[in-house]
Formats: sequence, C-alpha cells, structure tokens
Amino acid sequence: MMKNIGNVRWLIAISTLLMSITMVAAYADDDEDEGGNRSMGYERHSSRSGAGEDEGNGGKGRSSMVSNAKWKEECGSCHLAYPPRYLSADSWRAVMSGLDKHFGSNATLDPEVATEIGNFLEQNASKKQQRSTNGIEPPLRISDTKWFKSEHREVSSSIWKNPKVKSPSNCGACHTKADSGSFSEHDVRMPR
Repeated sequence: MMKNIGNVRWLIAISTLLMSITMVAAYADDDEDEGGNRSMGYERHSSRSGAGEDEGNGGKGRSSMVSNAKWKEECGSCHLAYPPRYLSADSWRAVMSGLDKHFGSNATLDPEVATEIGNFLEQNASKKQQRSTNGIEPPLRISDTKWFKSEHREVSSSIWKNPKVKSPSNCGACHTKADSGSFSEHDVRMPR
C-alpha cells in the first residue's frame, strides 16, 4: 500500500513539473500571449479594446486586416499609415479636423477623401480612450499615449536621438515590418 502512495506522489510531482514547464514556455514569448502581440498592427481588434489591450489578445479574436486605399495612399505618402487601433475615435477626429496644421505641415485633403479616411479611422479606432502623457486630451500622437510610453520604456534616449530614428514617430526605423503592420518584438532591430 505504501509503495502505491509513493508512486502516486512521484506521478503528481512529475505532472506538476511538466505543467510548470509548459506554462513557462507558453508565457516566455510575450508576443504570442495575453499582454503583448505587437504584430497585429493593421488587424481589426476583437471585442477587447484599447491599444494596450488590442495588441494583447494574441490569437484570440483576430480577424482580417483593416485597410483603406485612400488612407494608405494619402497618409502613407508622408509617413507610415499608422494603424487606426493605436488611437481612439476622439483622437482620430481631432487629428483629421486639424489637417491644415498637421504637425507643422498642411495636409489638407479634398472633403470627400477626408471624410472617407476619417470614417475608416474612427470605425477601426481603439475603443479605449487613450490617455496622454503631456496633458493634451485627446492625444494627437500615438507616441504621446501612456500605452506607447509603457511599451517603449526600455528604449534609451540615445536611440530616439539616433539620426536613423530621429523621433518616436518613425516606427519603421526599429520595427522592420511596420509598413506591413507588424510591430512584433521579433522584428525589432535597433539602428546603430
């Protein structure tokens, strides 16, 4: 009888060890677990929302990529066509209403095109109201959101000052697949 109890204890110990190893492996790659899938840049968010949460749904609720030809053409002609999910509808509305003074440039569009792009951005925006780190609400820059600052907290100031990077808005300088919507940590290459 005692021998059977000893065998059961060993079986339980080995099972627990194997489960622990499996759990550690599952959470080791934070791009695939809840809390960090940055590769979903252009993909439509699921019922979970907010930039901090949108990226964190891993394989749960992913659906097709969102895109709009006018958005990609007009916004992408000057900079990365930023994925709508990284700002709230309020933020996108504010950005689109100030195109005549768009971060120092006149990016005015034909009203019909502006309406189409604005609707696209709002429909695919984060459902979570993003909070700013500089007191401007709603935030107009993704790089001014608390979520962005948290995600990039380990990036040293020397990287932001690097001539190949220039500013936090230059996603493609480090995120090698940003233009295709992937912001996975696996695709990050810091310029030297």
